[in-house]
Amino acid sequence: MQQDYWQKFWQRQISRRRMLQGVAVGGAGLAAAAVIGCGDEEEPSAQPTGTGAAAEQPRQGGTFAYTQTSEVAPTMDTHRISHTLFQGMGLAYNKLVKHDFSKYPGEIAFIGELAENWENPDPTTWVLNIHHGVKFHNIAPVNGRELKAADVVYSFQRR
Repeated sequence: MQQDYWQKFWQRQISRRRMLQGVAVGGAGLAAAAVIGCGDEEEPSAQPTGTGAAAEQPRQGGTFAYTQTSEVAPTMDTHRISHTLFQGMGLAYNKLVKHDFSKYPGEIAFIGELAENWENPDPTTWVLNIHHGVKFHNIAPVNGRELKAADVVYSFQRR
């Protein structure tokens, strides 16, 4: 009798509606747990000022960890990775222009990051002017030199 029960249990099929109900109940449970976990806490007492651990100055360097849900990036070279990972590269690399979703609700506006201004004289041509004073990191082979338009052209042509 016990064996018949488990055979029937594992062979039964679950309807789509039943599966969605289970997912909804599980999601609601996780949301409730998150709300409970993020509840009000007592305010911490004022930290004493002094030379203790609380007064430590931040240090430069360290490790930057980034979680990606699709594939693992074999390299940080933006020309060698897929588009799904490319969006995360904005955390480490500057772009010529970036999206600004806050200016016009429901529309995407572009603002310059490395580009100071730009124009579109025809449908296939964009002319971008790079900000002056933008420099690379002070490491070889660029050694902190200023970004030039030729660097941007090289980046596009190396694909």
